[in-house]
Amino acid sequence: MATSRDTKFKTNSGITKDGRKVIKFLSSNGKESARAYQCCWGYYHNCYRTRIGMYVRALDEFIGIGGKG
Repeated sequence: MATSRDTKFKTNSGITKDGRKVIKFLSSNGKESARAYQCCWGYYHNCYRTRIGMYVRALDEFIGIGGKG
């Protein structure tokens, strides 16, 4: 996938050790760029004020629920 500025990224989903659902956004080299916990889904920033909106928008469009999907 790629953001609107063509930044390539991959996602990895899972469950944290404390039981929270999470989506990890990974750069093209596999380094984690950001996380979106379930409570943060739908927001531009996650719970730790990390910007995730560009990834969430691209993911929404990829799975067909965003503006272009």
